[in-house]
Amino acid sequence: MKLLSYVITISVLFASIGQVGSDLYLPSLPAIAMALHTTTHLVQATVFLYMVGFSASRLIYGPVSDAVGRRKPLLTGLLFCLFGTIVCLFANSIALLMIGRLLQGLGAGAGVVLAGAIVRDLLEGNQLAKTYSYTALVNIVLIACAPLIGGYLQLLFGWQASFVFIALYLLMALYVGTVHLKETNRHRTIENLRFKKIALNLAILFSSRTFVGYGMTIFFIYGSILAWLTLGPILLENTLKISPVGFGWVAAAGGVFYAAGALLNTKLIDRYGINRMLKIAGYVLFLAGLLTLLFWLLGVVKFWPVIIPVMIMVFSAGIIFPNAFAGALMPFPKIAGIAGAIVGFIQIMGGVIASGVISIVPDNTQLPLAVAFIVCGIGIIFMVRFAAGVKS
Repeated sequence: MKLLSYVITISVLFASIGQVGSDLYLPSLPAIAMALHTTTHLVQATVFLYMVGFSASRLIYGPVSDAVGRRKPLLTGLLFCLFGTIVCLFANSIALLMIGRLLQGLGAGAGVVLAGAIVRDLLEGNQLAKTYSYTALVNIVLIACAPLIGGYLQLLFGWQASFVFIALYLLMALYVGTVHLKETNRHRTIENLRFKKIALNLAILFSSRTFVGYGMTIFFIYGSILAWLTLGPILLENTLKISPVGFGWVAAAGGVFYAAGALLNTKLIDRYGINRMLKIAGYVLFLAGLLTLLFWLLGVVKFWPVIIPVMIMVFSAGIIFPNAFAGALMPFPKIAGIAGAIVGFIQIMGGVIASGVISIVPDNTQLPLAVAFIVCGIGIIFMVRFAAGVKS
């Protein structure tokens, strides 16, 4: 029990850095556009750039952590993220904010990929899947609170306050990582950084239908989430005239639904197994897309018709993430770092593509969300079946 508490605490603290850095400032997107005298589309592009850095950096942190351990790369990434946050804090143009967000993402990638690897170092089997679910339950509270906190910070202090909060969070994480984090990688070897070894490890991963199938499942569910997070603030605040604090409360409600999905998963995973739970969740996401499309076809662009399908989507995400992560990493204990890095890269690329497309589509209704949910739901159903084709 002591080990489990330690694992969950460490995982929550570091894994949440990426999402806190991504989500905290979302309610401020319209205000940032006004303050920096730019368009909402360019401000939305800062979400895209953060995700680019967040995704690409994982490909570095994962292999390095397999060679030298998890602790040093993690602390390095946190410092890099802190530097990017300071750049954002003092940005006086959209170009400088974009640079800062890219730097933030490059550093924040260490938190998620290495937190996942640390959990894999210490646990295995069904306990791994369950722990990812329990971690998600705690983690989602922090993630859900990020836009809510950001909304109040925007209301009371302005958009820079979100970056002050992120900086303080990073300082806390650096303290914990320096003082309390123990090295967990018992299989580390410098051989894992040699080109031939990296190529061999990549070949092992990408020749596994299990790894590719579960990895692409994560790609699709994260794409649906980022489609919402990129369009949501503009749709609610500009189109439906909801306040930044109101958007924060919507995000917090989403956290409750995500937690409900993760909690349900802990109760049903032993009975139904990973694949069946993932298939069910994929169909639920597809249903959310059809419901969104129906409301759009009826011309109902109002608060509840927008929010209800989104809550269904995040509920399915609470089931999909822990199962897909556990399924992808379980067969690869000796290369958990690079496996987690590649899964993380695949995940964030789903977000990069979704947020990039949403940011250039000149449609602030729920139609882009409907398309995203339907496509991602179909993709998840197909990829789970693909993963189940062979054992590993």
